[in-house]
Amino acid sequence: MVKKGRSWRTWVTRGVGVVLLVAVLTQIDVGESVQYFRQTPPMAVLIFLAGLFGYQLTRSWRWQLLLRLQGVQVGFLWCYRVYMAGFLIGVLTPGRVGEMGRAILLKQEGHELGRSLIRVAIDRVIDVLILLAAATLVLLGRLDGIWLGIGVLSLSHGGGGVGETGPKVSEGGRLDSGTGSSADDDMEGIPSSGRAWWLRSLSVIWDEVKRLNAPGAAGVLLVGVGAWLIYSAAIFSLAQGIGVPVNLIDTVGLVSISAVVAFLPISVAGLGTREITLISLAPYFDMTAEQAVAFSGCVVLAYVVSGLTGWGCSVWTSRLMTERWTG
Repeated sequence: MVKKGRSWRTWVTRGVGVVLLVAVLTQIDVGESVQYFRQTPPMAVLIFLAGLFGYQLTRSWRWQLLLRLQGVQVGFLWCYRVYMAGFLIGVLTPGRVGEMGRAILLKQEGHELGRSLIRVAIDRVIDVLILLAAATLVLLGRLDGIWLGIGVLSLSHGGGGVGETGPKVSEGGRLDSGTGSSADDDMEGIPSSGRAWWLRSLSVIWDEVKRLNAPGAAGVLLVGVGAWLIYSAAIFSLAQGIGVPVNLIDTVGLVSISAVVAFLPISVAGLGTREITLISLAPYFDMTAEQAVAFSGCVVLAYVVSGLTGWGCSVWTSRLMTERWTG
């Protein structure tokens, strides 16, 4: 009964995005949006596909670099295959939580599942930081940035250094949270079994974070930024080819915003939430609602192409695992 209840809630959650998408499409001229794609220049399509492939390779390389910083030695081809298979699972799950499935493939390579989950989570956190930074910078320029600037300043004043902060194991085996009180004190009222689990989890998380030395982390971040610029350029080439009036900088911002809203666990692949967001921002980017939906179509096509690549990689992975277990 629990599994049926969870399945029912999952499908309802996924359906929210579909409802939103239908609501959006009933309010605009869908034919006009579709018209943009009817005479797409072949060269724009080729640049789009080449850019997506370059993005996939660069993202896979970044994940390999990140894993190496954490002491996991894996080949580039393995990273590409697993990353793309994880992308497919992510596209098919609300909030893209399915990408955590990469941890299972790491486990099959002999690595602890808990640490593998943390490693994938760190990769996703880096993505979110890049997306938020890109979206904020573009929105600051387009929306005059008054309220956004206040938010960024408040966050910057509230943040602290990372160097000597964070949880530490003190004398007596107590985990110091880095805030002046021990993690045991912060968890007062939690049952001892649950408290022990949380303390072990915090210790493992901090151990993985400490492996990210500054030069290595900076390199991973730069490669991530480069990958996102390649992806944005691919979307830009297709958007320009079909006649959507958007420049490269605005494309970076809009694509970043689209990716952020795709993390909301109320739709699959951001369908519905992305279109509503882009239509809401269209006036600030000198676009009509129909052009915003056409731009969203470019993003959807990028998901489809990458999803098909991920499907091929998942089949490849399944065959390799079958050969491994059958000898």
